[in-house]
Formats: sequence, C-alpha cells, structure tokens
Amino acid sequence: VVAQVAAFALDATAFPDAAAFAAAQGGDGPGLAVPSLVPVGAFGDGEPTAVVLLAGIVEETAARVNPVTGEAYRWARVATLGGAVDVVAAPADLDGEPAVGGVLAGTFWLSARLAPARADLA
Repeated sequence: VVAQVAAFALDATAFPDAAAFAAAQGGDGPGLAVPSLVPVGAFGDGEPTAVVLLAGIVEETAARVNPVTGEAYRWARVATLGGAVDVVAAPADLDGEPAVGGVLAGTFWLSARLAPARADLA
C-alpha cells in the first residue's frame, strides 16, 4: 500500500542547509542526522503518541491558505528517513522560511492515510 504521511509542526525550524542545521545543534554530543525521524512519542510511561523528531531535506515548499479558516500556513514536502512527508506549519510554529534544498527540523505530530496506488510504483 501507499500511505500519504502528514507532519503537523508543533515546533519547527528551517535551515538554509545541512551545515547550518548541524551548527545549530552545537558540538556537545551527537545530534540529529539529516535525514532522521525519531518516534519520541513511543517512549515514556504513558500511552504512546504520534509525535516525532524529524529532520529532512525540503523538496518543495509553498505558502498556502486554509480555505475553511482563511489562516495562512506553510506547506513543504520533506525527504526524511523512511520516505517523504507533507509538512504543514502555522506561522507561530515555524522559525525561518523553508527553501528547496534546505533542512526542516523539529517536533511534529504525524497523521497518515492510505493513498491511491501509483502506476510508477508498481
């Protein structure tokens, strides 16, 4: 099956490239790789959640408007570990502007749905 995965930003930052992302993590111990996806919501004592730490390369991006609420948001297609995800972020939840070839990283809530089969994947 093919799944369309959406990542809703809880707290995200856009970086111009992988070097800027690495520098922002500091030098004290290992940081996230690009690409990476860590299911942090699966750890802990409580009920697991669909929260992940994600870092990936921006393949496409656009400013969009929710047709129901009229609120602006940012969409980006991000290549990360395990495949590409559609990221959406409200302006208050995103630091910086995603750019194609740059890195988008942060904490996200995942949702997915089965997508129609694509002939190019057969």
